[in-house]
Amino acid sequence: MRDFRYEETSVCKNSRGEKIKYGIMFFLSVFSWIIVLFLILGILYFPIIKDNVLASVVVYLVMILFFVASAIVLGRFKYRFNVDYDYTIITGSVRINKVMNNVKNKEIAEFDPADIIKVGKTDDQNFLRISESPDVEELIATSNLKLIDFAYYIYVVINSRKTLVILDCTERFIANLAPFVKHDVICL
Repeated sequence: MRDFRYEETSVCKNSRGEKIKYGIMFFLSVFSWIIVLFLILGILYFPIIKDNVLASVVVYLVMILFFVASAIVLGRFKYRFNVDYDYTIITGSVRINKVMNNVKNKEIAEFDPADIIKVGKTDDQNFLRISESPDVEELIATSNLKLIDFAYYIYVVINSRKTLVILDCTERFIANLAPFVKHDVICL
């Protein structure tokens, strides 16, 4: 059997708004780091109240810690905005990657097509039955879940856990996945 590769990208439909949110988080993070720098310079170069030196230093340190924490949190939080997903089928595996701001790439799932239990549309009765099951972990691999009429789902075993993966892919992706799964798995 020859090697096969198919890749598809789910692009965020509201990318302009997501880019603005990402930019705001980035700006606030950088601004927090600048405030931290000024606070450190303030401790070093500005006079401290001589009556209560300990209180002045404690206030500066609390402010520095607050702005360092906010800079780190905002810097991490910005990666929740402007997110796209890549779906890749390679002969022996299916990979789902999260692409943040078209720069940072993180693999969120990889599984063997033989481990797929069911594939279908999210407006299907099977999807409702599977999603209500208590032992199923849900993995949403689309930024457009509220903006599209339907998506596709893949019910698969990943690392010995049953996982329901929700995708915003085309029917061509499912058709390219079909030769690698059992014949009764895909129900469209």
